[in-house]
Amino acid sequence: MKEKIKSNKPNVITIVVIIVIALVGCIYGVVHQHNYLNDHDLNGRYICEVTSHGQTEKWSIKFKNNKTFVYTAKFMNKYEDYWDSNVSKETGTYQLSKGNLKLKGKQINAEGKLSEDKKSFTLKKVKNAHSSTQFPRFLRAGLTFKIDE
Repeated sequence: MKEKIKSNKPNVITIVVIIVIALVGCIYGVVHQHNYLNDHDLNGRYICEVTSHGQTEKWSIKFKNNKTFVYTAKFMNKYEDYWDSNVSKETGTYQLSKGNLKLKGKQINAEGKLSEDKKSFTLKKVKNAHSSTQFPRFLRAGLTFKIDE
């Protein structure tokens, strides 16, 4: 009887090791797939506000999981004390890969770098369709957007 138990021990150990390896592989696969999906999608609104010489510019970019975004820009002059009713608005698509963000719209093409925690991104390159970089309607390189929580 003791001989049978000893001869079955290696089989039991082998089966346990195979089960543990399979479980670790499944868990890794689920986590990796979740990170992959999260790395390629954004969902939420990011804002950037800059005040200079008594004028405030406010940009908002709202991302959706379906790879689209809505961009709005507003302008306020402190002497007039109201937001300009002429709001710039555009929709477009985005791509996200390894923290590199690309925005493509009818009038705006931009590239930026997303922070590791996905709570902010900074624009690195911006190309507006208009030759003018008329204040305040257009995005520009160097702007940092933070998630609106």
